[in-house]
Amino acid sequence: MPHHYYKYYRERAVYEQVSLTLHWILVIAQLYLLPSIQVRLLFFAISQLTGGFLLAHVVTYNHYSVEKFPYTSKIMSNYACLQVHTTRNMRPGVFIDWLWGGLNYQVSAAILSLACCSFRKHLRKN
Repeated sequence: MPHHYYKYYRERAVYEQVSLTLHWILVIAQLYLLPSIQVRLLFFAISQLTGGFLLAHVVTYNHYSVEKFPYTSKIMSNYACLQVHTTRNMRPGVFIDWLWGGLNYQVSAAILSLACCSFRKHLRKN
């Protein structure tokens, strides 16, 4: 096949593998510096579960409720249109703005990625 679906990702897999290796080396080094095995396990469990919950919370609300496009669709080659059609902004609120750190403004974050998170709520159309 001249254009394999995963070719792009296979060519760049080494960058991801190196990054993940460095990440886990840093995690293990951090855990090593903690005082006991119980504290290490507790810290690891709490940090992983909290991070996973927050990530799932943001992704579920912002991405899973919108239309999905096949890989062969023309919209896949237009980043701006793809972001507008496959993400959505969530209603702002003091708690959600704090919890998600501005990621509830997904369209603004994708299109205007250089805008500071604290100013994205001002870019939102009412």
